[in-house]
Amino acid sequence: MDTSPEKLPTKLKFEFAIDEYDLIEDKDANTSQGTHNQSRFNINRGSIAIENIEFDGRRQHGATSVYFISDFPETMLLNLTGSLSQTGISFDIPQGVYSMVELVFHLGDDHHPSLVMEGSFQRGNHEPIEVRFEYTYREQIRVKAKNHGGQEEMVFKKDEVSMAEVYIDTHSLSRLINFGMLKDAEVVIIDGKEVLLINEHSNPGLYNSISARLNHALRVLIK
Repeated sequence: MDTSPEKLPTKLKFEFAIDEYDLIEDKDANTSQGTHNQSRFNINRGSIAIENIEFDGRRQHGATSVYFISDFPETMLLNLTGSLSQTGISFDIPQGVYSMVELVFHLGDDHHPSLVMEGSFQRGNHEPIEVRFEYTYREQIRVKAKNHGGQEEMVFKKDEVSMAEVYIDTHSLSRLINFGMLKDAEVVIIDGKEVLLINEHSNPGLYNSISARLNHALRVLIK
């Protein structure tokens, strides 16, 4: 067994969460009616299907780069909330100082959508209705990880577990959405409930605005 310092393994575990997104229409902010007539759109939960993860790490001080791809026996279907949750995903990687860590998330398969986001939309004084966004195509999202100081350099030490915190960046995904689009959206009935469904067939304008940002859907912090 090679016990040179640059090859001693350390553990990298993964946690996932979704950024809770809350958008409030501001047209009535200065009126006497306050927020009573304001529309509100939020995202607070969802799911992501991960078929595999690629790891590409560039190490300093002449150490060799590290590359591998996971070999999950089946797609990992993860439920997302606003709080980080453990996933059981972990890798053993060589310790050392990394100038860059790049991850590629392979999303979706023939049975699970890559990404689902859920929340609600309230139009003025109306009762809120459910919102559901579905992206059903396979997708690969490449992300450069950063440390909690916002830098790309990572230090992995033997016998210290590092944590990769993966966030669904709803603020980036929703950047092209506005209340005009939401108010004009078609509402469907699912299981007897009104739902603002956003997929390739229902509300394609909203769908295209969100899916166009999919390459910016994830951010990764490693600590």
